[in-house]
Amino acid sequence: MKHIAILILTLSLISITAISQDANYWFTQSGKDFHNGEYLSALDNIDKYLELNSSDVKGWIAKANIQIGLSNNNEAINSFDRALSMDSSNAMVWNDRGLLLAKTGNWEDALSSFDRALVLDPQNAITYYDRGLVLEAQNNSEEALQSYQQATKLNSSLANAWYRQALLLFNKADYQGALHPLDKTIQLDPSNKEALNYKDQALLAITKSQEAMETFAMTSNNSTK
Repeated sequence: MKHIAILILTLSLISITAISQDANYWFTQSGKDFHNGEYLSALDNIDKYLELNSSDVKGWIAKANIQIGLSNNNEAINSFDRALSMDSSNAMVWNDRGLLLAKTGNWEDALSSFDRALVLDPQNAITYYDRGLVLEAQNNSEEALQSYQQATKLNSSLANAWYRQALLLFNKADYQGALHPLDKTIQLDPSNKEALNYKDQALLAITKSQEAMETFAMTSNNSTK
């Protein structure tokens, strides 16, 4: 009986090893297809992998990324949700899920997803930037500005975050405040011609404002004489 038990155990281990090797093959093949832009083939192979290893978080994340490549945003959200149901500690998955929710117009859930990401990784400048975009889309300019400012505080090389700050400040007629983020944008991304244009407009508005104040002061002084 002892020999029979050992034989059964050995056969079981061989079977498990074979399944594991098959699963690894499908995962590797899916990755190759994905990087070659063959998304449908990649999706088919990752599904075969998940049939053998449905509890693997990285498999569901890989499937979500393939579905994003196919522009199947709702299906990708479902795959991210499946991954998060098994491991809710992945900040990047929460962030990417938030981006997809924003693409589908689900602003509130997108913000909640970004907030979960920031609880897990409060130093992630990109998440603050992504969060700012959603807040801006909701016309919540003040909170969007704060989010962009936090992004550049954590990573001062984010040209887009500086530029979004500048636009928000410019649009509220804070031309003086817009100059610094515009300068940072131009420094980091000299090809941004719009930033140069906005800087010219801001300087012109500041000059006109100063001239108007000087004219008003002169007129007031003359009227009191």
